[in-house]
Amino acid sequence: MADWASERESVDTVIYATGYLPHLDFLAPLGALDETGLPLHVGGLSATHLGLGYVGLEFQRSFASNTLRGVHRDAGHVAAPITACTGGVLAAYGF
Repeated sequence: MADWASERESVDTVIYATGYLPHLDFLAPLGALDETGLPLHVGGLSATHLGLGYVGLEFQRSFASNTLRGVHRDAGHVAAPITACTGGVLAAYGF
């Protein structure tokens, strides 16, 4: 549920764009970050929360992951599992 100034609505997907420097402190209470504040992930897919993915992280999947030249490949990698998760299909995560 998302709370928008006194209105609530059900959402399937939230996309945060934090810019060139990750600001992910809001994920710390969820246990989604390591002790240095970086996401716990495998290839951009969260290791702690089904349906949570990341793109643009340094060395996420390649040397170019955090560049305009390489981020699209990582986006393509995480898009299908996240889409499958929001549709209720867990097979994309190997479950």
